[in-house]
Amino acid sequence: MSDRVLVTGCMGRLGRKLVPFLRNNGYEVIGTDRFPNVRSVPDYFQLELTEDEEIFRCLEYYSPDVIINTAAMTNVDLCENERDMAYQINTTAPRIINEYAFRKGAYFIQLSTDYVFDGTKGPYSEFDEPKPVNFYGVTKLEAEKYVLAGNHKNAIVRTCVLFGYEQGVVLDFVGWLVNKLRCNERVKIVMDQFSTPTSTDDLTYGIFCLLKKKEIGIFHISGIDYLSRYEFACLISEIANLNVNLIEKIDTVSLKQTARRPLKGGLLSDYTRQVLQFQPKSLVVNLKNYFLQEKINIEQ
Repeated sequence: MSDRVLVTGCMGRLGRKLVPFLRNNGYEVIGTDRFPNVRSVPDYFQLELTEDEEIFRCLEYYSPDVIINTAAMTNVDLCENERDMAYQINTTAPRIINEYAFRKGAYFIQLSTDYVFDGTKGPYSEFDEPKPVNFYGVTKLEAEKYVLAGNHKNAIVRTCVLFGYEQGVVLDFVGWLVNKLRCNERVKIVMDQFSTPTSTDDLTYGIFCLLKKKEIGIFHISGIDYLSRYEFACLISEIANLNVNLIEKIDTVSLKQTARRPLKGGLLSDYTRQVLQFQPKSLVVNLKNYFLQEKINIEQ
């Protein structure tokens, strides 16, 4: 009998890839999110992660063998301003899930971020010391600590700058940029923030590999190309055959954002790829797949 897997945040960018993929590979999957089930999604439970008792009730009712927490409050500036809510969703909810997993012996995969690092010497390996520079990073690191301390059957999956074509969710960086350029609008993109952009396809398959092996500890499932946000934007423009001259370089300071950003972020994943026998695709291939999925959706 296959494991019963509960995936939080199933209506999000990653969740919409992960849930059907796991089902197609023989897992029984329950999806949860905070939205009403207007799309009549099968095996769905409306769950608000700000309600502790509701989390316990959901877990006790479904009694999953595996829990994958993809839900999070990821707006970095909003986390800085709405600290109580950010801590509840990003730290307290994972702690509650962890307590359940510990009692029931369930395998728990907690999604995390390269924002647990300070961005002074990235990209970072699975063994580098975290040191967040904003409250979003603090909440995610605190969740990591709970998850790793509480149960020997847990795994942390850090990822970075997630993108993937998906209808009905907030636009990712690729979708936002393409919309602007197709409308012939000029955009300002930072040249001093570096990362390893990650496709939802690669992240989904990496989580699947982790789930099959049920490895424990910290894993980095991230893209293999390291570049600035400006370079990323130019590459998107080139592959989408759009006007790169509409993209203007700026530095992070000029944006005057509420929360500090780690500049040299990104993740190294050598250890993870070796353990999971998993090889992410190149950024060029993933971007081409993005626009292929967009084209297929438009033609349907």
